[in-house]
Amino acid sequence: MTNEELIKNDLLTLHMQLNSIEAKLDKFLEPKIVQQELAKPHNKPPKTMYPAVCSVCDCNCEVPFKPRQGAAIKCRECWQRS
Repeated sequence: MTNEELIKNDLLTLHMQLNSIEAKLDKFLEPKIVQQELAKPHNKPPKTMYPAVCSVCDCNCEVPFKPRQGAAIKCRECWQRS
């Protein structure tokens, strides 16, 4: 066998192995299922917001938790600055 024939034979073998690996990956990843999962909307209910007064700048604001009496509350701007 000539070198050219050996190279062609090796390339054919590698090509067949690559096709086999790609088929296994496709089966493993199941792109349709992955795409369906990514396309699903996140069914999170909207957060309940509670009125509060910022203890730093005294502005009215809303927070995603029920404020406790006497607890220091910061508005979004003051929270980001701290």
